Amino acid sequence: MECVRHALWPVSELCVVGHCAACRFDDLSGSLPDGSPRQSVPQEVLESIRRNGVALKGTLFTALDKKNTNTQSVNVQLRKDLDLWVNLVHCVSLPGLTTRYNNLDIVVIRENTEGEYSGLEHEVVEDVIESLKVITYDKSYRTAQYAFEYALLN
Repeated sequence: MECVRHALWPVSELCVVGHCAACRFDDLSGSLPDGSPRQSVPQEVLESIRRNGVALKGTLFTALDKKNTNTQSVNVQLRKDLDLWVNLVHCVSLPGLTTRYNNLDIVVIRENTEGEYSGLEHEVVEDVIESLKVITYDKSYRTAQYAFEYALLN
């Protein structure tokens, strides 16, 4: 709860000085799964995110169940339930900061719900897990289309 209070402070301050509409927060931090295997994201959390169109999310823990290798993390559940399908990472060199590579400006765009996130795994023999990375044409196409549109606009 301490993290939530500190994270909300900048938003609350903006609202106090009149830089945004009145703010009301749905604090659902106690509603999230505790990381136990086979727990899913509560419906009230999904409804709040859909209703508000925004969420402030921190790190979510998912315990792995060695007997059930198809356990999905809470993050993957959220992505799939809310169709948060694109992951965009923009890496840029910071002026004045010496790094191995200068003038870096790279954008990586990838699909966020299929492939590695399919969750289709099984133990072939003891301590050897086989993972199927299933992708579909439709989701691959929309990711490629998003990447091309992003490139045209940026």
